[in-house]
Order: sequence, then structure tokens, then C-alpha cells
Amino acid sequence: MGTHLIHEIQKIQALLAELATCVEELLRQSLTAVATGDLELAKTLIEKDNEIDRMEIALEEECLKSLALYQPVASDLRYIITCLKLNTELERIGDLAVNIVTRCDSMNTLKEAGISVDFTPMGARTQEIVKETLDALFKLNREAAQHIIEEDDEIDDMHRDWTLHIADLCKSHPECSTALIYILGISRSLERVADSCTNIAEDIIYMLDGAIIRHQK
Repeated sequence: MGTHLIHEIQKIQALLAELATCVEELLRQSLTAVATGDLELAKTLIEKDNEIDRMEIALEEECLKSLALYQPVASDLRYIITCLKLNTELERIGDLAVNIVTRCDSMNTLKEAGISVDFTPMGARTQEIVKETLDALFKLNREAAQHIIEEDDEIDDMHRDWTLHIADLCKSHPECSTALIYILGISRSLERVADSCTNIAEDIIYMLDGAIIRHQK
């Protein structure tokens, strides 16, 4: 691998790490804002979406420049292609974190009505999976990536339980049904974050092995 390509890949790694750190923190703070009803924090976090979008574009441009200028092959080519895909997944997690925090008003409405809805366990588990995914990515750990794929059903089950619970709450509190349906978006967003983590884990395996395992059971 040429010296210029080595430096370019190191730059891509740094941009990817910066984006991943920002997205992970945005998700953490979004769940905090929803749990505490902090509307000021929510407003600040929504504005961070533009920053993540800029980081995504910068990383994509760097990857495309590397492909055009250095024409990498084999593992270097796989790495850069995978970074392009990871870039998209991380930006999507950032969007989902923003979707979560937009539910802050509805959560406060439910609290005022005396309805207790706590997404903390699901949020905490999702954050753990995000951390495991990023650790697997930056340590290039195939076994950890495979484990993340196997964990996806856990969050799916939590989302299914929340869907049923919210339906029951709508029946017992019809006056709050609009807010209840809206906050179900928190559970749905967390489930989609876990899906993105699965996609990232599959991409890690592709990066390491050159094997595409999507859609395989």
C-alpha cells in the first residue's frame, strides 16, 4: 500500500471515529432529554443534526477522493467501500436520535396526565449494543460483530412489547391516545438503531472476510 493511501485511510479512520463518537453521544443525550423532559436540551440536540450531516458529507467526500485518486484494491478497497456504508448507517442513527428527542413534549404531556411511560431499560440496552458495535468496528473484532447480529431479536421483542403496552394504554386513556401513539416512535426508533447496528456488524464481517452475509439466517 502506497504512503499516500496509508495517510488517506488514516484520515478516513479519524473522520469515522469522530462521527461515531458524536452519534453515540447524541443518542445518549436524546434519551436523557426524553427521560427528564428537558425541552431546552431537546432543542439543542435537534440542532446537532446539521453538524452530523456535515460530518457525513466530509467522510463521504474523503472516501470518494481515495477511490478516485489511489484506486485501492483487495482489503483496502473493501475498507473504503465499507466506510461509505458505515457512514450512512451512523448518520441514520443520528437521525433516529433526533426523532427520539422530538417526542419530549408528548412525554411531558403523559407525565402531566399521570401516565408513567419509561423507556429507560430499552434505551440502556440499545446504547449498550451501539457501544458494542463501535468497539467491534474499531477493534475489527469479527466474533463481536457476529454476536451483535445475534442480539437484534432482543430489541425487536422489546419493541413488540411496547407496541402492545401502548395499545392497552390507549384503551384505558383514550384522551391521551395521540401522545401515546406519538411516543411509540421512541420504541420504533430504538428498534431501528439496533437494526443499523446489525447492518454495521454485517459490514464489519464483509470488511474482514470479503463475505456478504446480508439476508442469511
